[in-house]
Amino acid sequence: MTDNYPKFKAAVAQLAPSFMQREETVKIACKAIEEAGGEGARLITFPESFIPGYPYWIWLDPPFVTAKYFKEFFKNSVEIPSTSTKLLCQSAKKGNCYVVMGMTSREGGTLYNSMLFIDNKGEIMGYRRKLVPTVAERTIWGRGDGSDLCVYDTELGKIGGLICGENNMFLVKYALLAKGEQVHIANYPGTPIKMMVGFSEAIDLILRCYSMLGQIFILNAINYVSEDMKDKIFDTEAKKEFYADVNNGGSSIIAPRGTYLAEPVFNKETIVYADIDLEMIVDAKWASDCTGHYARPDITRLLINEEKNIVLETKKSSFTLAKGKNYHKFEDDLKNNR
Repeated sequence: MTDNYPKFKAAVAQLAPSFMQREETVKIACKAIEEAGGEGARLITFPESFIPGYPYWIWLDPPFVTAKYFKEFFKNSVEIPSTSTKLLCQSAKKGNCYVVMGMTSREGGTLYNSMLFIDNKGEIMGYRRKLVPTVAERTIWGRGDGSDLCVYDTELGKIGGLICGENNMFLVKYALLAKGEQVHIANYPGTPIKMMVGFSEAIDLILRCYSMLGQIFILNAINYVSEDMKDKIFDTEAKKEFYADVNNGGSSIIAPRGTYLAEPVFNKETIVYADIDLEMIVDAKWASDCTGHYARPDITRLLINEEKNIVLETKKSSFTLAKGKNYHKFEDDLKNNR
């Protein structure tokens, strides 16, 4: 019997959050999930840190000034699981669609730029944290590790994702491809800032190239900055000078050979749709399977560290230890020293 490959409608939510308001933004997300599900979408993805919004102030003020924004940002971040994730899961189940949500997650006193993966039954499959916050983002978010660099095997295919600048990390992208990724989620903040003019064109180039080299579909989700957000972000005359009426959106859906299934959309809130047929990957890999017949592991190989970094404390000090084969020995030693 001939194998059949999944065909489904995918959706990308190019929307504006209720900036720095977690509960209101969750409502916006839930409405979009159920709307997309009603339109027949089986997968919907959202932009970077959609909940509670991307911290644009980090690019406009020095760190000691931006501290005043951080408290509200922290209080409106998302714990996993929580009431917020429960509501998202309920909408995923109601809409019968998989959801990949960009959010700022909170673990103890540290925030992470994260992606939350929810299945169509309303269950959390997992979440991952951005490996390296980019430049000024390091004043807001912590660093993730390889323990959650996952590809999820679903009825729609194998789904993975990277956040913003991670899509520039060659080895990390190859790691997902080596794990069998077929549908890649990329999410970005949307950057209507003068210093970032041309950023949307760069994103487009990076992702179309990735889709062609990796023979994968890509859902590219970028925030839309509303007038209300603009007033809150560019809240002084000096900051208004940095505003640029470009790069507002640009979400798209890309096929395995770098062509568009849905071209980039700018300057409006919308949900972008496209039909995906995983059989297109077969055609693309016939010529060049970068993790298979077009790879040379006898010449170059990739090492992936999937261990989770944890913090252990003693009476004298605290340090980070990669949880590996010697972990239990270290843990016993520490207990004995306390």
